[in-house]
Amino acid sequence: MSDPKVGILVNPTAGKGRVGRIAKRVIGRLSEIFPEPLIRFTERRGDGTSKARSLLDAGADVVACLGGDGTFREVAETLAGTAVPMALLSCGSGNDLARSLFGKRISLGKAIDIGFARSAGISVSFASVMGIGFDALVAEGISAIRGLSGFPLYLVSTLLAL
Repeated sequence: MSDPKVGILVNPTAGKGRVGRIAKRVIGRLSEIFPEPLIRFTERRGDGTSKARSLLDAGADVVACLGGDGTFREVAETLAGTAVPMALLSCGSGNDLARSLFGKRISLGKAIDIGFARSAGISVSFASVMGIGFDALVAEGISAIRGLSGFPLYLVSTLLAL
């Protein structure tokens, strides 16, 4: 059996820019394990879907996604309905999807559902939770806060939203 063709999608701005600082090291390590990976970098918000599609078009058998929840959602939406699995290389500010799937232990082979909400010509997908109203306001505020991650980041954004 031949090695799988691995696609790596990197969001260098995820985790308040942390992904951009570690991407070269992560790609190097993955390249040692999976020869000649296909690599794509997102360049703007919403870019993950087109970059993931280009990895599929290039023949990726699996897409390793180095980023955060927003990147994972975009890639999951693209992979929905295909047989191509996604590997989460979680390095976002909150890592909610990875935490909800794996908790504190790493587990392989879990499947997730993708939800789609459509109304008045607008279509939105989500992979772990979908927030509206106050929760969405808190989530939006997270991107403006520097120097925090995880629960402290969420708490400060909540307080600011109040």
